[in-house]
Amino acid sequence: MADVVAPTMPGAVPPGADRVTSFGRALRGRTTVAPLDAGAVATTRGITRGSGCSYGDQAWCSGGLSWTAPVDVRIGTDEVDVGGGVVLRDLLRDLWPLGRTLAVLPGSLAVTVGGAIAADVHGKNHASAGTFGHHVLGLDLVTPSGRRAVGPEDEAFRATTGGMGLTGTIERARLATVPLASTWATHTTTPVTGVTDLLATMEAARADHEHVAAWLDLVAPHVRGIVEATTVDVDGPRTDAMLPSPPTVRVPPLPTSLVRRGSIRVANAARFRLARSATTRVPLTSALFPLESVGGFPHVYGPTGFVQHQVVVPDGHDDVLVDVVACHRELPIVPALAVLKWLGDAGPGHLSFPRRGWTLAVDLPASGPGLGDHLDAIDQRVAAVGGRVYLAKDATAAPGAIAAMYPRLAEWRRVADDLDPDHLVTSDLDRRLGLRRPGIEVADA
Repeated sequence: MADVVAPTMPGAVPPGADRVTSFGRALRGRTTVAPLDAGAVATTRGITRGSGCSYGDQAWCSGGLSWTAPVDVRIGTDEVDVGGGVVLRDLLRDLWPLGRTLAVLPGSLAVTVGGAIAADVHGKNHASAGTFGHHVLGLDLVTPSGRRAVGPEDEAFRATTGGMGLTGTIERARLATVPLASTWATHTTTPVTGVTDLLATMEAARADHEHVAAWLDLVAPHVRGIVEATTVDVDGPRTDAMLPSPPTVRVPPLPTSLVRRGSIRVANAARFRLARSATTRVPLTSALFPLESVGGFPHVYGPTGFVQHQVVVPDGHDDVLVDVVACHRELPIVPALAVLKWLGDAGPGHLSFPRRGWTLAVDLPASGPGLGDHLDAIDQRVAAVGGRVYLAKDATAAPGAIAAMYPRLAEWRRVADDLDPDHLVTSDLDRRLGLRRPGIEVADA
């Protein structure tokens, strides 16, 4: 159980080290951020850092270096060759005017290409499109043992896709692109009360729509939510005005949290009351990336920030999903935001998160009483039926739970050790969970 409000590794820090935080601002560390240097990678302990979108301590190495990857883009007819540091928003601004896009996009476009591969991100269309890694044609990996080109047929590729950056730095990647007919979409909203009816409505929506997710209200007297289903228009226009853009509103740092049960209850009630069963035509960006217009929103949680806990409950265990929802509702910690999606079949990555079943992501104030124990109990319940937590979001998992959740962990360790026998590539997440070396805690690294 991790302490989510203290720096993850106090102690010796190189001169000039940068203060870094998780996206939710709950975990903090100090590391030296520097451009990728293949020579230094071979001799220095560190990890790759993208744009800081991870919710935990995945993308920094306290007391070591955190590398940044190249940011150049080369666009071909049906693929792109990009530096690992390219931000997805910028890549889409190049692709969409050409009538092309990426098959899989996460909820945030601030993620880098390297980060998307390392976390093997998924979108609201995972059941039909798979994960980001399914559409990677090849990548250049910089490891302590040298630079190598790897493709989907290589074990190093499978270890890197979903490997949380712990096999080396993704210097470049070749990504397949797919046609984009329009920057507009048909968007259907359906308010629903009750977990059973929510699941049934989502299953029905998947038959007719590419992207399906549900917002849940977990503080109301009864569970309720809004199922949102989106399909890209086949004959709409592609207009530059609809291109992904940086946030237009930014929340400043706040001295205290605005997230309290009363305020969340009022906001959720208003959102549900205003929702209607309707089908509208909306910009694709607003349908798929609803939070992109607001920057700095973690500040609403105050100085201690928040964590996002995401699990997948395997198909056939809806009762466990109901239990997890009940756990979030019964404790005094405020489940500020909850999103439910359906995932398809697992991918080839040893540590890729998705597997067939329901995935629930919940934002929780990091200062909530008993947060670690609360999430540990959920993790144990989920692991008992073959589910897992998402390593890209984790800030609190107990090291002993990971091997049960990720049965290919030993296989992944073997490949990672071949690429990096001296264990120079490491992060605070790696140390906290003992991913590369069981039993190694952050404070002992």
